[in-house]
Amino acid sequence: MSDQNPYKSLDHGASLKGFLKPFKGKGDHDLLQQQATAIKLALRGLMQDVLARANRPPYSLLDLNMWEQRPPRSQSETWHLRWRNKAATVVGVHTWIAAVQDSRTPPQLLPGLLELEKERITLNAQMSIVQHMLRQARECAQKFEDADQAVAAISQRKESHEHYFCG
Repeated sequence: MSDQNPYKSLDHGASLKGFLKPFKGKGDHDLLQQQATAIKLALRGLMQDVLARANRPPYSLLDLNMWEQRPPRSQSETWHLRWRNKAATVVGVHTWIAAVQDSRTPPQLLPGLLELEKERITLNAQMSIVQHMLRQARECAQKFEDADQAVAAISQRKESHEHYFCG
């Protein structure tokens, strides 16, 4: 990824190093969700940087541009970077391959195009991983809550049953 390390913008305090530990309750799930959300927002910022670089000269002069696929409202909130031709008739990595293999593409652009593609692949994978972790944290928190409610309901029945027979 270009001159500076754009990952420095990610808050290392929001790392997931405490992820592999027993979760004791809702607070642990909430913390994981907060950390994953912070990382996801930072990744979106990195995606915007890559998108801006890919869509300005000299790359914008090719029959290729990068766009951000936004999530449909009913799906997860995972954004991905995609390639398409200028007419938006062909989408996907095949568009990038065609641009790289096009004899009209200046050879001096190939290293930059390769860097952009590797950044796109990496950021898309990282975004998918973080989104999956968020979904799992939410589901796990809900299952904890369901389990707590099930035991609480049994405890209440037991108490009222004991009160009925002992009182």
